[in-house]
Amino acid sequence: MQFGTAVAQGEFEAILRDLGHLPMPTLSRLASEGVLLRNGQPWRWEAPEIVEWLSPRPLPAAEVSAAREATHFSLSPSALSSRSEAG
Repeated sequence: MQFGTAVAQGEFEAILRDLGHLPMPTLSRLASEGVLLRNGQPWRWEAPEIVEWLSPRPLPAAEVSAAREATHFSLSPSALSSRSEAG
């Protein structure tokens, strides 16, 4: 399975690069709470199309890479303070 577009695939890879140390359920919760930042701006996950082709259809690697490198995810300061208070 893969995302339906190179941009969606690249952005997902950027999330894993930047916040992959967090468990996926935690990332999902943080995304729904609106405390993830994409390129410094509040961001909420909007589920893109995910596909599984009957025959391989690779996404354009250069487009995936460009989207991944142009996108940076972080936690908002409020998420960081609530995590430190919980620990």
